Formats: sequence, C-alpha cells, structure tokens
Amino acid sequence: MSEKFWAVWRETGGGAPAKRHDTKESAIQEAGRLAKQTGERYFVLEVIGIVAPVIAPVEYTEID
Repeated sequence: MSEKFWAVWRETGGGAPAKRHDTKESAIQEAGRLAKQTGERYFVLEVIGIVAPVIAPVEYTEID
C-alpha cells in the first residue's frame, strides 16, 4: 500500500472512510454524490503517509 489515494469523510463524523479513490477527481465526484444524497458536507482527504509498527527481531539465548 504505497500508492497515493484519496478518501471521503462526512463532516459530522461516522465510520472511517471505506473506499480508496485512485484519483482526486473520483473522490470529489463521490463527495458530490453523497452531499446531494444526504444534504451534508464531505471532506476529500489526501493520504500523505503511512504509519506502521516496527517488528523487533526475536532473540534466542541458550540456558546452561
């Protein structure tokens, strides 16, 4: 998941965005469709980075 994408989020909240849009234009179109359907405002979000956990290596020690 290293490619840039956009998401749409309702201003009044709700669940996390569930659809990835490959272009800003498709996210804007989706936000417009949802705004007309619900009468609410929607944010078009651009993903700017990824946060991932660092997995530490495993260590083995012999017991005498």
